[in-house]
Amino acid sequence: MTLPTAVAAGVGLAWVLGFAHGVFQGLDMVELLALFAWIGAMLIWPLVQDDDRAPEWSSLALVIAGVAVMLLVRFDPPWSPRHPQATLVSYVQDVDTGTAYLASPMSSLDPWTTLALTAQGGHLQQMEFPAFGRGKSWVAAATPIAANGPTFILQDLKDGTYALTATPSLGSRNLSLELASDTIIQGTALNGRPIKVLDKPGQITRIRLTALPKGFVLIFKPAGPGRLQLKFSAVTEGWPAGAKPLPPRDNKTMAIDLSDSTVLVGSRTFTW
Repeated sequence: MTLPTAVAAGVGLAWVLGFAHGVFQGLDMVELLALFAWIGAMLIWPLVQDDDRAPEWSSLALVIAGVAVMLLVRFDPPWSPRHPQATLVSYVQDVDTGTAYLASPMSSLDPWTTLALTAQGGHLQQMEFPAFGRGKSWVAAATPIAANGPTFILQDLKDGTYALTATPSLGSRNLSLELASDTIIQGTALNGRPIKVLDKPGQITRIRLTALPKGFVLIFKPAGPGRLQLKFSAVTEGWPAGAKPLPPRDNKTMAIDLSDSTVLVGSRTFTW
């Protein structure tokens, strides 16, 4: 192993891992990282080959150094005021049942998030919420508050088509929907723009809308009598005034994305 070889491998790894980060963040498919692991292995492989010009223990020393760095990063928290740990906790309430939760979609819980989730005496469990994607979130029971979710109205247009009008609650930032019909839908348009959704009975269509204070109108033409199942999740920035506030964060912890927001979830069923 020579110094130029090591430098070239380091530069190559930095370039490859930069792409890996973008792919993971953009596609949310952790299994794709295996491809970058193999590419990285091919870059590292020359470093572990025998070289008559290098001491016999050089390859072993490189492996030991790599393991030491890995353990240091894993067990020595790197968080500081300059690089604080990202946390995400939202207040979630089901407007159909009145059940409320404190929720976080983080895969692992740091001490502050654990404290925040259990601050109202609830026990940790995992559930799915459309606002946080298709994975499960960590949740704990919270005290319900008075809340009004978005409104949905289905109107028969008398020409074989129907219009589903959705009006977000005041101040909503995002509105996420899961739609499924038990009959064939021949054509759909969202705010006048044709889109291909609900074309297969039972297939779930996910729609996420941002910054649409006036809501939307989904016009569709079913092939016959049927039913439309709808699940929604509406996000409003800011912690609800009637809820117990979150524990204070120290200077090594920060909020990201939908943290400290209010999320209202529920479901509706329409028939024609």
